[in-house]
Amino acid sequence: MKKFVLAAMAVLLLNVNAFAYTESHITKDVSVKVDDELTGSRAPKLVIDECGDFEGLTGTTDFSLMLENAEWLYDGSGTIENGIGYMVISSNEMIITVDTDIYDAASRGIEIPVYAKITDGGTASLTIDGKNSPVSSETLTFAHSGYPNMEITIKGPDDGSSVFSLSFKDNYPYQLVNGRIYELKLTNGFNFTGKANVSDSGKFAGRAEFAVDKNKSTAYVKLETQSGTGSGTIDITGIGIEPTAKSQSGDIELSISSINHGDLSKTIYLGKYEAKNDSADKTDTPVTDKGTDDKTDENTEGNTAKSTVKFTVGSDRYYIDTTKYETNSKPNVESVMYKTDAAPYINKSGRTMVPLRAAANALGISDDNIQWSEEGFRGVILSVDGHSVKIPAGDTDSYYIEVDGKKVETDAAAEIKDGRTYLPIRSLSNALGINDDSIIWDANSRTVSIAK
Repeated sequence: MKKFVLAAMAVLLLNVNAFAYTESHITKDVSVKVDDELTGSRAPKLVIDECGDFEGLTGTTDFSLMLENAEWLYDGSGTIENGIGYMVISSNEMIITVDTDIYDAASRGIEIPVYAKITDGGTASLTIDGKNSPVSSETLTFAHSGYPNMEITIKGPDDGSSVFSLSFKDNYPYQLVNGRIYELKLTNGFNFTGKANVSDSGKFAGRAEFAVDKNKSTAYVKLETQSGTGSGTIDITGIGIEPTAKSQSGDIELSISSINHGDLSKTIYLGKYEAKNDSADKTDTPVTDKGTDDKTDENTEGNTAKSTVKFTVGSDRYYIDTTKYETNSKPNVESVMYKTDAAPYINKSGRTMVPLRAAANALGISDDNIQWSEEGFRGVILSVDGHSVKIPAGDTDSYYIEVDGKKVETDAAAEIKDGRTYLPIRSLSNALGINDDSIIWDANSRTVSIAK
């Protein structure tokens, strides 16, 4: 009898975690490339739901997290939140400690950001080893690279026109993060006209956009918000192209390459171009083997246009969408992308802070009219149509902008971060005469739009 009791006790000691059961999940499965670093809002979170098995525990209990095809960006040891600590054991293993005297895991869930660097292609996963805690052991996927079921098809230009269409069909079940997903480049000096129609469905419904870079020879397919799951399609029709002074007789090709997932890259032949030497010809047009006619709409007198500037938190790209209202034609929207050396962020007061130089450029102020001052006034001086706008920087108490010597109160002070001056975008817009009705914040995509 005694031997039976000891054996039973041994079994219990070896299976401390056998009766524990916690529900765990990853908040999102992101698409990545090798060497991508998941930080900030892009990083998924491991969420462990509250568990009654923590009830009555005292002191600390711990469990481990092991990464596959990734390594932790955490360093040494520290605190995730009060009562939840971490200690890095190796590049891909980390111990999580729960101080049950401080953190009530019986009634509160545990959230751990998966700050990690992707080291290999395929699927990146996180394995939980419950050890001596009530946390259940399991393996969860948090990132992946490669989209084996993505199909890209092209149509035209085979009808004597200077436009073509692209179709993206994705049967892969995972989500795509917001931002640019494909880069399109033209050869032989050709540019995109900015004209295209986008329709999307399934996981991409209401999310896809076509945008042209400021150099015009590059365009992007991008998502305004993270995609859904399951399958989806993006159809872009009427993509216009045109030659430039650099274009010569010869082939026109389009290269397509993925940006934030996999290594897909392909080059597609669009047609031949015949340069016209007759100076009387006003335009040169791309031609296919059948010949083409330039069908690009011409602007007419009385046309009006409006521009909208879009900044997204965490992105070093901003867009200027120009809507042209043409006579006897529906409005045409051209989206041009610009790259900055800094990204907007949200400060502790919840204000959207935008790099000042990028914001000023986007709102029509050239670099020649932007100066840094250290004499008598420390900050940035903007010259705008004969007016002077002074923005104090580095002083957390300076809640104002000075316009032609008159101080205008702002809801946040300019901040200096990593050697760059940031300003609440609303304050700068107001100082330049743009009212609040022309400034829109989209919480879902974390994008602010300013109608100029």
